[in-house]
Amino acid sequence: MKGFINYLLPFTIGSGSIVGYIVWKNKGQELSPPPSSVTNNLVNLQQNEEETEELKQQTKKQQIREEANKAFQKINDYSFRLFSPCGMGTAWILDYQLPEEGHYPTVWYIATVAHTIRRFRFLDNTYQQALPISIENTNNLRKEIQQQDFSKLSLYGNWEKNCELSAKQGYFDFNISRQENGEELQAEFGAIHNNKVKTPKLFYTSIDLWEANPSLNIPRNNYKDFAVLEIEFNDEEYAKKVTGNFAEKYPISATNALNIFSGPLDSRYSWEEIDKLDENFYNLAYPSKPKLFNKYNYTVAFDEEKAEAFKLSNDPKNWYKTTDKKLNGHVASKGLWEFKWNGKEKVDIGYHYLLKIDKELRMGVGASGSLYADKEGNVLGIHGGGEFWGEHSFVIPLRSNGISLEGTIQTPKYDLILGSKGQTSSYREQIEKYNKNTWLRAREWKHKS
Repeated sequence: MKGFINYLLPFTIGSGSIVGYIVWKNKGQELSPPPSSVTNNLVNLQQNEEETEELKQQTKKQQIREEANKAFQKINDYSFRLFSPCGMGTAWILDYQLPEEGHYPTVWYIATVAHTIRRFRFLDNTYQQALPISIENTNNLRKEIQQQDFSKLSLYGNWEKNCELSAKQGYFDFNISRQENGEELQAEFGAIHNNKVKTPKLFYTSIDLWEANPSLNIPRNNYKDFAVLEIEFNDEEYAKKVTGNFAEKYPISATNALNIFSGPLDSRYSWEEIDKLDENFYNLAYPSKPKLFNKYNYTVAFDEEKAEAFKLSNDPKNWYKTTDKKLNGHVASKGLWEFKWNGKEKVDIGYHYLLKIDKELRMGVGASGSLYADKEGNVLGIHGGGEFWGEHSFVIPLRSNGISLEGTIQTPKYDLILGSKGQTSSYREQIEKYNKNTWLRAREWKHKS
């Protein structure tokens, strides 16, 4: 066949969709392919487009890594390892009392989960809270047995021995530390017996947060897993070291603090958006997972290669739902685990956020009480627990707008910090009741930005 032969060569970009054609004319006796230079150019063009797309993905991942680093740095400013005789947890700075001008705060309000402090022994009940162990029990034990010098008793890893001392002799001590100076300050040893702090007080806990209300499915002996300790340091300079100079980093006027007043997810997104939400939630904690465990070091849950942190989970294995109705990232709190406070069983009300990450990165024992926040510093909630061998973690919301999904989730509106109608107590109510002049109160109980 002689003459001119027209070739229509497909031209593609991006994902490979054909967007046009290049016309190639060939004159000759037989139908033959276009010169290799043309096909090579097309191949190179396709490769360049693929490389451009890969570059975009890598750039996006790097941006996420930078966002994650900023989030972790801020959460770290707030966070501590919490040492105690019967175990460890993670705690964080909620508030502090404003000192006289020219001085550093010595009275701090440190938040964690109630189950982490359920074996704490308090020597008074200044703030009229339900204590985990009665003062009478502690005093009786200490009368029977002469107290020893416990200043060099490590609170790290000796939980069986230390917990036995607590149960038989009424022994108690605790400490908090940060990765940056935990070793320098020898924080594994008790702060009380080493005269660093006064005996802590239970300032607030959300035990019996509601009166019994059958219409809302709220029984007596209910709770949300949240507690606030009042810790008073004996020395300003020591307080500054332990708290990482927090009060000067985050003064009353600070606009870069974490937003602990952030609304629940359903106030920020529609349920349709929540169902598809692909947001990263960042968690920094002090867990005791064997591969990650270090006396003073924190751990972050982040997949560096994928640039992914915790994300909402829809419970794909169907472990946590009780009907066909599910809300992405939400599971009913009731029945997740048993909880006793001063010997009485309590029932958790409402829901937890259900988050997932690669099981090798999920936080283990010791992470309870730690903060979760998004890239903008909006606090999602605090770590309540997780699957021992699985990928899921359960996050306690600091507040809820109220959800009623028959057979699955039913919770009243509540706010552990600010309070809400129907609650018996809140952190703010305690501050105002006892007329404490604190950082959050001076900020008018609002986030500044």
